Amino acid sequence: MALRLRIKHRILFLVLLVSALIYIISIGYIITSTRRVMLEEAYSKVVLYAQKSANAVSERIDPYMVLSLSLANAFADFGRQPDASWRAQTMQMMRRIYPLYPEIVSLWSSWEYSAISPGYAKPYGRIAYALERHPSGGINETVEELSLTGDPAPYAAFKALNKPSLFEPYLGVVAQSAANRVLMTTVAAPMQRDGEYAGMVGCDIPLDWLRGVVEQLQPFEQSAAFLLSGESKIAACHSDSLLLRPVEILFPHDAEREELHRVVREGREHSFIHVDSAGRRYFVVMSPINIRHSATHWSLGLMVPLRVIRHEADQSVRISVLVGVLALLILVGLLIQISNSISRPIERVTRVLQQLGEGEFSEGMKLRIHTRDEIERMTVALNQLITGLLEKDRLADSI
Repeated sequence: MALRLRIKHRILFLVLLVSALIYIISIGYIITSTRRVMLEEAYSKVVLYAQKSANAVSERIDPYMVLSLSLANAFADFGRQPDASWRAQTMQMMRRIYPLYPEIVSLWSSWEYSAISPGYAKPYGRIAYALERHPSGGINETVEELSLTGDPAPYAAFKALNKPSLFEPYLGVVAQSAANRVLMTTVAAPMQRDGEYAGMVGCDIPLDWLRGVVEQLQPFEQSAAFLLSGESKIAACHSDSLLLRPVEILFPHDAEREELHRVVREGREHSFIHVDSAGRRYFVVMSPINIRHSATHWSLGLMVPLRVIRHEADQSVRISVLVGVLALLILVGLLIQISNSISRPIERVTRVLQQLGEGEFSEGMKLRIHTRDEIERMTVALNQLITGLLEKDRLADSI
């Protein structure tokens, strides 16, 4: 048996179905697009914070690189003069410059014997001139022979690279607080003669300020920052116990897969999703710290829980869904009102027609409907029909 629907229900069903489909598709697309845009903005915000902080670290170290490079270029020219002359000029310039940089722990220059001693045949052996602050406030000057039996690994690597570099961090003693060992690094530039390595100029600087950088870097709740050296060792993070440990301590399953050592070494921007041992998911972005003229790169990383990043976007989706449901309910109410305004007059006309079909007609059957449309005109015609029937009935009675 075929299902028979009243006009009211047919209008509601068809109009509501079409309207709901269009509405759901439109709202679904808007919500999905909005959520995607909000997530992209959140991810971009994390990247922007990392870049901004990486640039801040670069700006903090850049002056020391410029200093080392300027002195290296000047000292290389001094070395072409007679022995006593260039040594005196080197120390004189170091004495004049060193007090201008109170944060530098020590300033030194190192000369290869093969570059300053004619006939010296060994590929190692050098003499270093250094200035270092004394706990009492004075400045110590030292002259020391080094590498007489071979170059230590860090120096050998710098010598082979023959380019300005930022050394790996290490624990050193700051003269002002000799009882405490602090994280330090060396900013150095090579002295060259005709492109060949002749020595280096370097300054040792403390890195204790890096802890403040990573602690303040919290663009989102529960986010955490870290800093990696050129060899992907931890130079700053939320826990001092992790300092100088390899990056694998932070990302045991991601370091190899994401090639983090290569990312840091090449100074590239990189991001990935990290899942910790508890199953929590984090968005990790790494931004290079590019020191001016330096051949080595460090990297600043920022970790933010995915649920925190997505919270605002998900909250927006929930609100949008709620608004959509309310709007759909309003639409249903309006459709019911519209369908009633159409179906009820038709139902009244239908009842009168049924009565006429059964031979009933009277003055009281006339309808008063004022819809100002086809239904009203149909009612007027029906009333005219009733009036005509009444007249014919009266005529028949009179006959």
